[in-house]
Amino acid sequence: MKFKHRMKQHIARVLIFTVMLNTFSMFGLTAYASSELNPDTSMRNNGGGLNSAYYWGQNDPNGSGSYNKWYGFNIQGILDPDRIGAESPYINLDPGKYQNNNTSGIQRYPHDAVPVTWDYSGFKTVIRSGSEGSTVAYPVVIENNGGVHEITDRNYNVEMQMKVYPSSDRKWTMVEYIMYNNENRHKTMYVATGADIMVGDGIGFSGGPSDPADASTLYLDDQGFHMVNEATKQTFDVVTNGDSEVGRELGVTTVDTRWAGSEYMIFYNTIDNSRNTKYYADLFAEPTNSNHKTSEDGTVHWIEGMDTKMSYSWKLDLGPYQKAVRKVAFKAQEQTYYVSSIHGDDGTGTGEYDKPFQTIERAKQAIGSKKGYIYIQDYRPVDQTIVMGESGKSPDITIKTADVD
Repeated sequence: MKFKHRMKQHIARVLIFTVMLNTFSMFGLTAYASSELNPDTSMRNNGGGLNSAYYWGQNDPNGSGSYNKWYGFNIQGILDPDRIGAESPYINLDPGKYQNNNTSGIQRYPHDAVPVTWDYSGFKTVIRSGSEGSTVAYPVVIENNGGVHEITDRNYNVEMQMKVYPSSDRKWTMVEYIMYNNENRHKTMYVATGADIMVGDGIGFSGGPSDPADASTLYLDDQGFHMVNEATKQTFDVVTNGDSEVGRELGVTTVDTRWAGSEYMIFYNTIDNSRNTKYYADLFAEPTNSNHKTSEDGTVHWIEGMDTKMSYSWKLDLGPYQKAVRKVAFKAQEQTYYVSSIHGDDGTGTGEYDKPFQTIERAKQAIGSKKGYIYIQDYRPVDQTIVMGESGKSPDITIKTADVD
């Protein structure tokens, strides 16, 4: 009986101590947890929406790069309508089909999709602390979509999780970043993503500064990044402004910096390197030159005539055991033409968003028998039927409201 009585007293003390801990937690004392973020096993490594597919894994699957491989995400536009809703819509992972690795990695054949990074090198995500200089870029290595990287190196003591998934309307691919502070102290962290951009195929399918796939103009506008392959009209967009119309609809978190230029920072896997500064750089703060230009009001910057890289970053001020969530949205798709009754011209227009056609008929003519998209910036009232295909033919053309503010 005495033993049972002592056991009851011991259990009561444990319960009281537990209640006290919970009470202290409400007033700012938080118990330390060794791991806060849990892997999201519902995320897929190969998925997609209505126009874009995504892949998560060890990038550069073609294996021709001289740099070390990393894990992360990649995006491509869907060309084959049968890939929409497929189990694995992201394709072109065959090491020998598109690359002649014995001849300087030159691409031999056009792709079956719209790639957006050179040689499928993908998007690389890095972090650094606020006490370190911008030459530091510590790689985030997550093997599966929705996984967690617990980083104790360099006294970071944070957890990093990333997720890639279709938007609710399946028109965009969302990329979500989650960072958790594993310590009872405030800290400032930076998280950035960068890539070597290549949109679709070019003349000769070779890539480089003379190829439209690599060197078409990359715009940094009030919505995010926008690039059109000037030869094929295939497009690539990243929404980075949460205050833009599309950004608000998608729940995007406005980034702190955006950059574009020619620096190959993503192919140098040293944690501390002068090239790494471009992960956190802001193009709007850099002087213009023959390749870097800006609009008269300074709201739009663009890079033209060069093999272009890009990056974006956030600065995170984390309280003790605080979690921060950030989001951007991606899209890549087949040939795209813009139409404006007011500002367009069927004769001199190119169909690009700053040089639109005037009529849907002209955009339809440019698309031909291939898959394509027509975006309406503004249009006169339609009082007659617009024939979209010739007799007996059914072209795969999608008409939407303009996706660029």
